[in-house]
Amino acid sequence: MSDELIEPLFVTIVPARYGGAYEPGAWLAFPVSPDNLPRGWNGNDIAAATFFAISPRPYGAGPTPDAAYDDLL
Repeated sequence: MSDELIEPLFVTIVPARYGGAYEPGAWLAFPVSPDNLPRGWNGNDIAAATFFAISPRPYGAGPTPDAAYDDLL
């Protein structure tokens, strides 16, 4: 197995709608184009809380956009 990082083709980095109240960080990085962001990540309180409680990764999170990207990788 190689230790080489494989970067996703698309990455969309967005501010967390609730500033990390439900999300694991203030910034989120998803390995998809903006048109394909998962449903629920920025929904109302219940939808967002549920998404981050039960959704498996892949997504990255952190206090800055760079940190979210690094967490994604």
